[in-house]
Amino acid sequence: MAVITVSRQYASGGGEIAQRVAERLDAVLLDRELIHEVARRLGLPEDVVSEHDERGESIVARLVNALRLSYPDASLPPDMIEPPGDFPDLSNRAYVQVTEQVIQEAVRTANVVIVGRGSQFILRNDPRALHVHIFAPFDLRVQAVMTEQSIGRGEAERIVRDFDSARGRYARLFYHADWQAAHHYHLLLNAGLLGHDLIAETIVMTAKRAG
Repeated sequence: MAVITVSRQYASGGGEIAQRVAERLDAVLLDRELIHEVARRLGLPEDVVSEHDERGESIVARLVNALRLSYPDASLPPDMIEPPGDFPDLSNRAYVQVTEQVIQEAVRTANVVIVGRGSQFILRNDPRALHVHIFAPFDLRVQAVMTEQSIGRGEAERIVRDFDSARGRYARLFYHADWQAAHHYHLLLNAGLLGHDLIAETIVMTAKRAG
């Protein structure tokens, strides 16, 4: 059974590559679907999640405000009112716990390709998992954002840096890890050099041989 985690720099094309891999392996793709399922389990309407998602905030930030509105302290279980030091924000803790639960359930039942959300750390001890990190040159990613969003270079550079920084903070806060450190991954692939098709083919071939 294939279990692949795909970590990616923002605007590197990692999400599209993950989709191609999932299609070729007939695997379940957990990307936006994962956010929807987490929101459902937390009792959040999908339109609230989508509204936050469109702002380009980090994964944690998308749900923090919605969780605060939906889960005031008085209604929470006692063990979640005073979270320990490793979880300084109550909403972050709830989000991460449910995300980990959804991922662990998914890998028990199907071939799955998981995009981000700390999956490389959640499944670090799973012998079936193939961990992939996709990156690309900064200027190439900035140009992609400029084209996709029809914005200037300065704003695009800020967006790319902000997204990468948010993913770095997420990994440090919840998994005490550097998300771009090579030792977390079996494959590190440069989308600027190799292109999406070759990267997808490489991941599929590696997963089949490893499996």
